[in-house]
Amino acid sequence: MFSEDKAARAVNFFERILVHTKGEYAGKPFILTDWQRDKIIRPLFGTVNRDGTRQYRTAYISTARKNGKSELGAGIALYLLAADDEEGAEIYGAA
Repeated sequence: MFSEDKAARAVNFFERILVHTKGEYAGKPFILTDWQRDKIIRPLFGTVNRDGTRQYRTAYISTARKNGKSELGAGIALYLLAADDEEGAEIYGAA
């Protein structure tokens, strides 16, 4: 199943709450590119089981260098930690 509300909530977290911290975009909102929004964030957080829980518990994201993987990964970790409505959330990242 796909939950438009859950997908939109994750996208809104990135674009309304998060800001870039380094480089030329420092201090500006984290506006997702089309591929980040439509190929990663929306499917990752919008695809749910029948009981409404997220279907995916693990994500492997691979893309060429200089495409914002670190920032995207940090944003996903922050969303899972602070806005995913899971008590005692544990987040692990590997590079």
